[in-house]
Amino acid sequence: DLSLPDTPPITLEYPFWSDPVDIGARPGNSLLVDPSYGWNTQIYAMVWGTMFFSTNWSTSFVNDARIVVLGGEDPQWPEAEIIRFRDPKSGLVYMARRAGTEDVLGKTVQRGTGARILEWANHLLATSYQVVRDVDDNPVLLPDGQPQLVLDANGLPQREPTAPGADTELARYVDTIDLYRQLVITFEHPLEELPEP
Repeated sequence: DLSLPDTPPITLEYPFWSDPVDIGARPGNSLLVDPSYGWNTQIYAMVWGTMFFSTNWSTSFVNDARIVVLGGEDPQWPEAEIIRFRDPKSGLVYMARRAGTEDVLGKTVQRGTGARILEWANHLLATSYQVVRDVDDNPVLLPDGQPQLVLDANGLPQREPTAPGADTELARYVDTIDLYRQLVITFEHPLEELPEP
């Protein structure tokens, strides 16, 4: 059972490829899952989006999509407009500028691209690690959008025992954030100024 908060519950079953009589049989009413769907969709959307969204002679997309790492870049954003995500494994703190919120499928989410990416990273963090929760079992968020982690005696975050493997999904998502950051940096320049392949 791969159900997480805010995610519809599913049961993932792998076919028995070693059964010579009934190879690859699946239960009725089941759906096939393409194992590469998520990554292929993400990489093409990130590359083509960052390459061409900024070709309208405006830097609004780049500014909206920008994600910076604390200590490496220092944008002068007002504190109240910053959303942060701290990677528990590397200790890196990612920041993006908030651009307001919008309602998507009945849920209020960040409108800005970079801010929404970090908002989802914080959601995965709250699923993967132990966090302080309110009376409704929702993560308690700090003013900058980070969930309040429950630390062990050494001051380190503790994995959530009820969600084994969720930290692996978070680590994959952090890789996606890093790739996206590099794409935005690369394509913030006009296309004619980019190096030839």
